[in-house]
Amino acid sequence: MNVAANLERAAFFFPGRPVLSPQKKELTYAELDEKTGLLAASLLEMGLKSGERVVLCAATALSG
Repeated sequence: MNVAANLERAAFFFPGRPVLSPQKKELTYAELDEKTGLLAASLLEMGLKSGERVVLCAATALSG
């Protein structure tokens, strides 16, 4: 199973359960699934094909 399949499964079984809490704003599995679907659709519109790899570069905030 891949990450997308696991997320879809979690969204199905736990749609209202919080999955992330970035900057004290909760995001549910259903919301995360919707957002990743929109991202995937955008990447396909940009010309990426299913199965191609994408690099994610994200800054992290370190608390001291």
